[in-house]
Amino acid sequence: MRKWWLIVPLIVLIGTLFLFFKYRNLLQKTQNNKLSLGEPTQVSLDGKEKIDVTQQISKVTSWDFDGGKLKVQDNQGKERVIDIDPASIKVFTPFIEKDKRGAMRVIFEKEGITWETAFCAGDEVNVITDDTGKIVSVMNIGQRICGAI
Repeated sequence: MRKWWLIVPLIVLIGTLFLFFKYRNLLQKTQNNKLSLGEPTQVSLDGKEKIDVTQQISKVTSWDFDGGKLKVQDNQGKERVIDIDPASIKVFTPFIEKDKRGAMRVIFEKEGITWETAFCAGDEVNVITDDTGKIVSVMNIGQRICGAI
């Protein structure tokens, strides 16, 4: 009867170690698949063709939705203005609704409340450029300081 109580903790220990090593490898694979800042990485923005891209995290200083002008500042303090046209640049913004948090929406046109609140001063954005330096995507990864939707 005493041997039974020695076997149960041993089985629990072996099971715990097995799960630890199984999920540790999964975590390492996931971390290796993330985009690297400043380093070219191959991604598919349309679900089809993969292209070489580079990403730069910047902070929004102003957003003129009427003109489609996004003013950002990179981590070295360098400012630049990005002309945003959803027809040529994929624009992603986070949902603010509680049941959709963590999901991103794509903006397809320059009208409506979603376009007007696409960026807020203070938001962080991920600016993705292709190997020719052309901006292919701007992803708002900010906290939605002023975003209404």
